[in-house]
Amino acid sequence: MNRVGVEARIVGIGARSPLGLNALQVAACHLARKFEPRSSEYRDHLGVTMGVARCRGLRDDLHGFDRFVALGAPALRECAFGLNTKTPIVLALPEADRVDQDERFGPTLLDALAARSAVPVDIARSTIVRADNAGFAHALSAALEKLANETNDVLVGGIDSYFHPKVLLSLAEDCRLHTTWAEGGIVPTEGSGFLWLHRPTARGVGPERQTIATVERVATAKETSVTDPEVVDRADAMTGILRTLWAHRIGTNTPSGPAWIMSDRNGEHCRIREWSKVESRLALDIEEILHDKPIDEMGTAGAATGALLGVIACALFRMQKAPLPEVAVALAADGPARGGFLLRSAS
Repeated sequence: MNRVGVEARIVGIGARSPLGLNALQVAACHLARKFEPRSSEYRDHLGVTMGVARCRGLRDDLHGFDRFVALGAPALRECAFGLNTKTPIVLALPEADRVDQDERFGPTLLDALAARSAVPVDIARSTIVRADNAGFAHALSAALEKLANETNDVLVGGIDSYFHPKVLLSLAEDCRLHTTWAEGGIVPTEGSGFLWLHRPTARGVGPERQTIATVERVATAKETSVTDPEVVDRADAMTGILRTLWAHRIGTNTPSGPAWIMSDRNGEHCRIREWSKVESRLALDIEEILHDKPIDEMGTAGAATGALLGVIACALFRMQKAPLPEVAVALAADGPARGGFLLRSAS
């Protein structure tokens, strides 16, 4: 069971990113390693051209709010195909103080997504979540609460784009971009992903949609060592999250077999250090860990990361290309927020 004790079936998925125009294309191009960052017209504070992976179908002069709508609406439409009742959305977005964010990134964005996608969105019951790269886990937790208490269907997703001149410059000034003069940085990208969560009713209303996967558990936490210099950095939060997600496999006397992680670990040294600690500590609990690092093949997508990883996992389940029938998706913000969720294939 997930942490709010409600059966949550994933019955629809949708995505858009530089890897593809829909969920299947994104997953297939991820498997085929078709990631292609390109130089942009923008230069950093040293005059060096900044690279970014961006959607070819969008104009290079499209930024901010309009780009978020253009990225999110097609993925929302794909995910919610066949939905004919007003349904709330829980949407993960970047932190509100990021330079490209403004007052439109709230109900106005949800209105624009609904209008462009023609999906019947219940704006009044929808929620915006801001927890950086960990945002989708927090959004999924909020979506499960809605599923338990308010509705039989909820759409949960994430949208982000680093393709904005001021956002890229800010990353460069913080030495976070992978460039010719700064190794170990991120390759920024953009994208959107959505999952349609459905709670089956006792008697059923109309034909049930085919289930792709189920949400088994969700966990969120804060890494206190990020904000408190007195706390030893032992990666406690992420270790605890994964132990929560795999609680059904830890502490048994029988061999548990391999466990599959999809994480948002990128090339930054702080992320690598944190994950080395997590893996060494989990080795005491799990016989074998298969750790996929999709960011190497798709770039860093910010608040959209968890949604894209969730969609890729579901697409792999559907394509019967997943290495194992369940996956723990692990997400870490630049700040203290951490999160993760466990999906299990329905097939």
